[in-house]
Amino acid sequence: MLDKLRFKVVKLQKIIIICLIIITLFLTTNLIVERLKRQLYGVASEVIYENQDMSYLFRAEVYEIVYKEAQKRRVWSKEAKIDSDSGQVTSEKEGQILDIESTVEEIMLADEGKEINSIIYEIKPYMTEEILEKVTNVIGSYRTSIGGSSNRVKNIRVAAKSINNTLVLPGETFSFNQVVGPRTEERGYKGAPVIMNGVIVTGIGGGVCQVSSTLYNAVQKADLEVVERYPHSKRVRYVPPGQDAAVAWNSLDFKFNNQYSLPVIIKGSVYGRQILIKILGAKEQE
Repeated sequence: MLDKLRFKVVKLQKIIIICLIIITLFLTTNLIVERLKRQLYGVASEVIYENQDMSYLFRAEVYEIVYKEAQKRRVWSKEAKIDSDSGQVTSEKEGQILDIESTVEEIMLADEGKEINSIIYEIKPYMTEEILEKVTNVIGSYRTSIGGSSNRVKNIRVAAKSINNTLVLPGETFSFNQVVGPRTEERGYKGAPVIMNGVIVTGIGGGVCQVSSTLYNAVQKADLEVVERYPHSKRVRYVPPGQDAAVAWNSLDFKFNNQYSLPVIIKGSVYGRQILIKILGAKEQE
């Protein structure tokens, strides 16, 4: 009985050993195949990229490493801009981007022992301080006299400040409503006379149409392309007949397009009982 049991144990041990040998051979074979594949299709030996050894890595593995590096190296460019309050110009800032595909290709094709650097491209901002410094010439201006209550004067001041120092890029369409925004008490507007369906009534933001009308005339002087403009339903006194531009939030808008090759800047200011709007452009736009 013991002999039979001993025989079975020995037999089981042999089977286990054979299985282990087979598994070892299988794993060894797989490792050999994997190594051969990496040597045939992976990166060459001792190729260095950003202080990392890339030896025998597959393209997908290389791509992942380069992609992570690209996220670290990405710098967003910043356009030069004008401060809406002070009118001061903030300088532009160049950006950079890592060319992932080209960098991966360089690594994959690199010879043994070669060191590869990231392929970086600079991103130059479109709007630069140099361009904005050219936009100093008055290419159109218009002035109107302000009548009415102190509330009306207040509304005109608020709206004029909203459009002051607005930069309109080449090909861009300026929208009065979009720039000025809703005329609400929370934003500083008061109740004053407005024209509605040919009748004068009291409404929040009364007087804002004088700003849009003054701007309309300055835009015409600057030979800018008027895209959208509506007359009042009743004649206004602050501009000649047919020279007004009625606006109403979410309804009537005044729009113009900058068809020039350089930007223009809107300057709006109120002095006492007068509003002056100037359009600045480059000398070649005069």
